[in-house]
Amino acid sequence: MTAICAGGDCHAEHLQKSTSLARLRGLHVAGLHVLEVAFHAGARLASHAHAHARFSFVLAGAIGESFAGRTLRCERNAFSFHPAALPHANEMSAEGARALLIEVCANPGPELAALVGDLPDPFAVSQRRMRDVAVDLSRVLRSDDVVQSILAESLALDLLARGMRLLEQQTRGRQPKAPAWLDDFVQLVDDRLDTHLSLTDAASLLRVTPRQLATALRRYRATTFVELIRNRRLERARGLLRDTDIPLAEVALASGFADQSHLTRRFRFAFGVTPARFRRKSDTR
Repeated sequence: MTAICAGGDCHAEHLQKSTSLARLRGLHVAGLHVLEVAFHAGARLASHAHAHARFSFVLAGAIGESFAGRTLRCERNAFSFHPAALPHANEMSAEGARALLIEVCANPGPELAALVGDLPDPFAVSQRRMRDVAVDLSRVLRSDDVVQSILAESLALDLLARGMRLLEQQTRGRQPKAPAWLDDFVQLVDDRLDTHLSLTDAASLLRVTPRQLATALRRYRATTFVELIRNRRLERARGLLRDTDIPLAEVALASGFADQSHLTRRFRFAFGVTPARFRRKSDTR
């Protein structure tokens, strides 16, 4: 089973067209696309780039990655990260390779967005104790359990947390912290979702330059000014749809959308369902 990201541009879509691929399974959960892939022995992937940031864990074999004049070789039990839009090429070991890929794609929560934003460069770390979680996640992807999505999301997040803790132990003190005013910016956006807020106006209120604000959003939140506002509006709309009975037109205005049709287009693109159907499903639950 392979689930394709509703927003498009997932790694799975490109892998399916590759002759290097031996097997592919996937599941889309929350803002993550979780894949298990197997590559033929000695397979090579020409230079390419991914639309989304991606973590991986090698279950068998090894995967070499070349980028910007550097080479990163991920052996069995290696946990690695690759930022979005970085051109690179891959070469599999003589016995092939099997790996779990976790893409951070469709509307990740602020924690995941901040996590990716703090990792501008590729890295690889190795930890045998992470393997048990990775193997469990592999089994879940191959099952037809009714709670498959819940289990996959939980295990994927557990794997990311373990990998990030290991990286922090190895690089403690070298990662810069996000500026305190960035949290003030998110609160400012939430307070003004139903009004027009420009990048210049927001920067002025925070007493920083527009360039400082845009750079901080890319680095620490892995997003842009427009994307963050749009995602916060969608989250507010989802909360109002789930927790209130106010008409859809009022939900749209309270969330900062121009009208109900604007909300419907954005909501369906982001979540794969219309606002009305989302509300009906929430009422059923």
